Amino acid sequence: MANLHNIQLRTGCFCNPGACQRHLGLTDQQLLDNYEAGHVCGDTVDLLNGKPTGSVRISFGYMSTKKDADTLLSMIESCFVDRNAEAVSRKEVLKEDVLSSNGQECISQPSNMINGNSHESNSVEKFPKSIISHIFLYPIKSCAAFQVKRWPLGPRGLLYDRQWMIVNSAGIGITQKKETRLCMIQPFIDIKNEKFHISYPGMPEIIIPLNVDDGNINTETDSHQSKVCGDKVRVIDCGDLIANWLTAAFHDTNLGKLRLYCQSFNDDRKFRPRSKNKEKRGKEISLSNQAQFLLINSASIRWLSEQVGVEREGPSCKESDLRDRFRANFVVECPQAFLEKEWNQIKIGKIAFQSEGPCTRCQMICIDQKTGNKTKEPLSTITRLFNGKSEFGIYLSRVYSEFKQEVSVGDEVEGN
Repeated sequence: MANLHNIQLRTGCFCNPGACQRHLGLTDQQLLDNYEAGHVCGDTVDLLNGKPTGSVRISFGYMSTKKDADTLLSMIESCFVDRNAEAVSRKEVLKEDVLSSNGQECISQPSNMINGNSHESNSVEKFPKSIISHIFLYPIKSCAAFQVKRWPLGPRGLLYDRQWMIVNSAGIGITQKKETRLCMIQPFIDIKNEKFHISYPGMPEIIIPLNVDDGNINTETDSHQSKVCGDKVRVIDCGDLIANWLTAAFHDTNLGKLRLYCQSFNDDRKFRPRSKNKEKRGKEISLSNQAQFLLINSASIRWLSEQVGVEREGPSCKESDLRDRFRANFVVECPQAFLEKEWNQIKIGKIAFQSEGPCTRCQMICIDQKTGNKTKEPLSTITRLFNGKSEFGIYLSRVYSEFKQEVSVGDEVEGN
């Protein structure tokens, strides 16, 4: 939220042990224990024995002005302080009568459900059925969506979803957070002819082999290692032709020579489920940030669109534009807003999925996917209305990934 308001925060310890001890309320022994545990300035350890090792703070120097302080206070007031109304909880939202797309009044949230848990532990609550309204995949990580009516599932998610990534001259993956123009790189996959079409405004379309072991790519000499969200991944360089095309399209000396990497078929990256067992590993995943699939609810989008309009004191946001910002794989037409948060197991058609918890959002959702322009919404409204939490949508993993299956728009969705 601070980044959206052009405010740079400092995090960590206070640059000297005495200040850390005073501001964090540590005893002499706790300070020594932290040192013995290996905690040093600049590390990534946020908690030791349940106590924070630092804080989030701002710094004022001789060049700081009252305007700087006012900017900070304005951000806190607009994003975190309740004014005329109380913050809205998910339970309160679900109590409201939410209209489905056909204008019919929907069933209210079951009275025995609180925060997604039933008081009757022996019963399994089934929710009203929904349908898949949209399917999207994002072949190149952080680039435009490829919308389909029907699509096969692979071992890592939707087939070819986030299988490629663009890296800079240092081999580091770039995303829309750093370069918003990525949203205008439009992919098209021709499965039948095994061709991958890529277009960008002002550039001729380029076509490359869909499979990295085709053409002139040497999978041995062109094999590399990169990182996605801290995970090491095995990738293959897709060659000079597409590298030259990408570099010419962006024409940015700060990015240097751009290259396109494809995740190796031999890569075994897995996500870590949100479990008490930290060693437990989940399903194989692509170059996505977290899980195999991401699902959002159209009713939740409609509700949020109206709330963003209220925050702006103007008309609600266009639903399709808001939907695209969340970059989901599955968009489900549900009879209730935020019903998806109550699901643990999901069936799409005959395919079983497991919910892997809510998706915590960042400033990526503030980028207009048609223009690349940045705004403060909808992250500001989400954070404000949900007590500082920025969750929207849920992660999914396929229960039985060894079978060849496909999903289609219109498939029935059932959650419990």
